[in-house]
Amino acid sequence: MKKIYLVNTSEYPTKGTHYLMSMKFVNGFSLYGLEAYDLKNFEEIEDSEDQIFLMCDNFYDQRSSNWMDYFDYLANKFQKTTWIFWTFHNVLNNHYKEKDFPFKKYIFTGEYYRDPDFSYFGEHFREYVNHPNYVSLPFAASINPNDIDYILSQRTDEYDCGFSGCNYKEEWSRKLEQKYNCFIHYWPPFLDESERIRNAFLGSKICLGFNSDDNIKNGLPTERVFEGIAYGCVVLTDCEMAVDATDGVAVYVSDYTDLEKKVEYYLNNEEARLEKQKQGKLFAKSKGTYYSVIENFLKTINKIYNES
Repeated sequence: MKKIYLVNTSEYPTKGTHYLMSMKFVNGFSLYGLEAYDLKNFEEIEDSEDQIFLMCDNFYDQRSSNWMDYFDYLANKFQKTTWIFWTFHNVLNNHYKEKDFPFKKYIFTGEYYRDPDFSYFGEHFREYVNHPNYVSLPFAASINPNDIDYILSQRTDEYDCGFSGCNYKEEWSRKLEQKYNCFIHYWPPFLDESERIRNAFLGSKICLGFNSDDNIKNGLPTERVFEGIAYGCVVLTDCEMAVDATDGVAVYVSDYTDLEKKVEYYLNNEEARLEKQKQGKLFAKSKGTYYSVIENFLKTINKIYNES
């Protein structure tokens, strides 16, 4: 395997935060020697056993009346290529309950919900995650684990607390800003990636690992939890399941009072903060980056090749 492409054509666009998350995942394959690219036009690419296409469902089937014809065309054109389909549970349920999925070499994937509410997602989502070609995709840090020691040496600890992302728990962040030296940035607009990492993580002693209510309910810790740990922050999070997901490195806060209490504790207890940083470094190196996540995908791809 030599190349991986994120599908981002006019017919199958990958936009906004989906694009940012997908590219971090795709770039994880580069740690195993694959070249990573944006795919803008299928007609410019030949079929090859040496490549992977990642396609994210953005309700393409609802945008075009002849969607399935073109989808079948792609399956026929790229029979040697390995496809990774992200969150295609609705496509399978809407179009392939009574017919075979047309692609020859493929993996289904999606965010790793540790406690999914199937009454919320639908029973077809249960079928999707139990598909024999399904590989779960836990969020992680987009860092080479071999670079973590050097990255930690670049920490500045300029801010007490840092957050960059959607406006989750905004009222908590605004209260903290009044009392502590915080870096808070809500999207949009997106920050330059180097600025985001420099200020929200390397420059912050504490990372505010806040999540959407739906993700908390379904046990999906946000990517910033794993990024905060890998970049050396103490991560305080409103997602209780993030504690188990990080082997106890992340710290759960139940409400604003609890949050402020733990901010005070780690800002005034340097030994405890550095101990969390040490634990986080070990976790990140062993399982907290996309290097570890990609390993499971490559094993499944090899399995598909051996069976085909």
